[in-house]
Amino acid sequence: MPAAQAGDYVDAELAETLLRQSYTEILRHAAGMRATSLACPAIGCGIRTYPIREAARIGLGAILEDRLVPYVEVRIWDWVTFLSWRQECEALALTACEEADVQDALWDGEPLANWHSKQLSREKQYCAVM
Repeated sequence: MPAAQAGDYVDAELAETLLRQSYTEILRHAAGMRATSLACPAIGCGIRTYPIREAARIGLGAILEDRLVPYVEVRIWDWVTFLSWRQECEALALTACEEADVQDALWDGEPLANWHSKQLSREKQYCAVM
């Protein structure tokens, strides 16, 4: 939920806490299963339109905080979200994938049938934190 609209439901601080806890619980569950890798969506960057750059900062912070899973891949479905996550990766001096590597792989509002037919390789991941 957007921090600007969170007042309708919860305050902005609680909204941030809930988003961080979502990532933490996913990571703890995966670690409990002894997962060595995890792919998860960019939580908070979808229909509820939480501020994307803030959601990226919170998500990356949670992923990097405990390092419960050695390899985490964040799945991103549109170009604006990708650019925001990449900016946050760069701000933290993390390696992020290049625009050319992902531009054709992003859904970005196309019919899902078209998106599913695209070939995605392991080298062309959306965003990875190792």
